[in-house]
Amino acid sequence: MARSSKVKITNVPAFALHLDASVEVEGIGTVRLDIAYGGMMFAIAEAADLGFELRPDEARDISIAGEKIKVACNEQLDTVHPESPEIEGVTIFELTGPVRQTNGGLAAKNTVVVSPGRLDRSPCGTGTRLAVLHAKGAIGIGQAFEHESIIGTRFDAEVVATTVVAGTPAVITTIAGQAWTTGIMQFGLDPTDPFPEGYTLSDVWLSAI
Repeated sequence: MARSSKVKITNVPAFALHLDASVEVEGIGTVRLDIAYGGMMFAIAEAADLGFELRPDEARDISIAGEKIKVACNEQLDTVHPESPEIEGVTIFELTGPVRQTNGGLAAKNTVVVSPGRLDRSPCGTGTRLAVLHAKGAIGIGQAFEHESIIGTRFDAEVVATTVVAGTPAVITTIAGQAWTTGIMQFGLDPTDPFPEGYTLSDVWLSAI
């Protein structure tokens, strides 16, 4: 049986909203960062600026710092999608290592903090990272980019075209990686169910009471 070792997708247009911005973070100080959109709104900072080396044993400290930085970004910076104003505010924090030259192009390491404070297993934020690099003139169209996570998983990506989103310069990127099946679920719709597609109310699900 044939198996796929890599799947490539074309990402939504990605673009930078803030380049080399600064925010004041409680307990950390001034943090220099970029903010970009590539499906979600990412704040991206250099690991070395915050004293990290992107090692697995730094995960807790990175998560704590990342959550604080996201709060600071949303308090101090105006971050709204230029075409879809309902998309606003930083939801993901990305910490990245330096970009280095490889035989096939460029490469970098990263990790991503997902609320309420966990690190993603994948090098997510690849599209947003490429948007920032392209905006700064650090990567060109068709130049290969290898993104490695804090645990060694990898995405292969590139900028394949440029575009504009509501007057904002943007890039079209492709991202390739391997995935594995972790579960199979089956949902059923009973014809006698009065709410076969679910329902919505103004209640709030709390994680703790």
